[in-house]
Amino acid sequence: ILAAATNTPSPMPLAFRGNQCWRQSYQPITTPVTNPLPLQQRGVYLMTGGLLEMGTEIAHYLAQTFQACLVLLEEGSFPAPDAWDDWLTTHGETNDTSVKINQARQLMKVGAELLVLGVDYTDAPQIQDAVTHGVDRFGPIQGFIHNARVLGERSFRLIADTGIQESDWQFEPKVHGLVHITQVLADQPLDFCLLNSSLSSVMGGVGMVAYAAANNFVDAFARQQNQLRGGIWTSVNWDAWKNTQVAAVSADWSRNALAPEEAVACFEQILALGGVEQIVVSTIDLNQRLARGREAAHKEIPHGNDPARTTFHPRPDQLSTLYVPPDDDQEKMIVTVWQEALGVAPIGVLDNFFELGGDSLLAIQTVSQLKKVLQTEIPVTSLYEGLSVRSLALALKQAEALTEQHEEKSAARQEERATRLAQRRKVQEETRARRERRHLS
Repeated sequence: ILAAATNTPSPMPLAFRGNQCWRQSYQPITTPVTNPLPLQQRGVYLMTGGLLEMGTEIAHYLAQTFQACLVLLEEGSFPAPDAWDDWLTTHGETNDTSVKINQARQLMKVGAELLVLGVDYTDAPQIQDAVTHGVDRFGPIQGFIHNARVLGERSFRLIADTGIQESDWQFEPKVHGLVHITQVLADQPLDFCLLNSSLSSVMGGVGMVAYAAANNFVDAFARQQNQLRGGIWTSVNWDAWKNTQVAAVSADWSRNALAPEEAVACFEQILALGGVEQIVVSTIDLNQRLARGREAAHKEIPHGNDPARTTFHPRPDQLSTLYVPPDDDQEKMIVTVWQEALGVAPIGVLDNFFELGGDSLLAIQTVSQLKKVLQTEIPVTSLYEGLSVRSLALALKQAEALTEQHEEKSAARQEERATRLAQRRKVQEETRARRERRHLS
């Protein structure tokens, strides 16, 4: 066992069973699949995250092609259809729920019947009630697509910044929700169960420790369910899709991301394939990608104390933004740090960090240097939220303003508390003095 483990030519997982050693590998699918799809006209399908990014594309395909009856479970509360207009009026079009409402209306326009229900994925009775509501409305569930995920600033955290709470952000929708829904669907006549996992569970990725772990659970869960309930479960390790948050994280991911029509074609092929419990979707050769990932994992992260650069690459011509110079000292300092880290000059305040050639390792280096220059705490996730110098500077100013407000409120509370204590002591002293006078008299 020791010899096999130390002499293996690749870091792929090994399994020792009896007197045999198994090494994981991936085999490409080289020919189109022509099997019939396990989808029916006006079929009833349960989806989690059907109004989120890639889930919306899949839901649109089911609506337009099969006029499907969709039971969509969305995390948190969700307004009833008769309250959608009021919600849009009071919350605006850019609100997260407003975006989902407009997505739902678009699905109905192209042929879907919808039931959208807000749920807490950790609440098993609530999941039971939601599925029962869907069955009562449309009939038995014929297929399940699990796309629940976390978006926004909670999506990326380094290992050092990942604790129980940060892990729960990923595990509640992807893991707990999946387990509860599976239990509820045990008596439904399912034709397929497709679990949207991620290439991160195969490739890893800086800032994705909890996300990759949750997706690894999804992959293992599909294998377990196939052993227990038959071969209708498939986990799909998707590459990035265009116009999604993940695609914006890296210039490489963005360049190689799946276009919506490509992704839907893959979805069709995966459903037609059937009987395969795990499928990896990679737009470029997976083995080459894994090799590059191993090389990147062994690179040392610069510590920011190297001599200043003397040469820079010119600003790329293919950027999606025009050059805009920095306005104030903070923007100038951020530009200087970015230019040193990326080796590109000049950098404009609207340029995208990842379009300039940044990646996760450079993000760590850049944030480390920004902390020294700006003398403030900056989470690595700030670069994923503020992809340009200007948006990052704005986010830092807003965070600083919130911190000042908190400190002012804290100081006011401390002053108020000190005043109350002083008044209490004064009353106690006056009461004691009166008692002493009565005692003397």
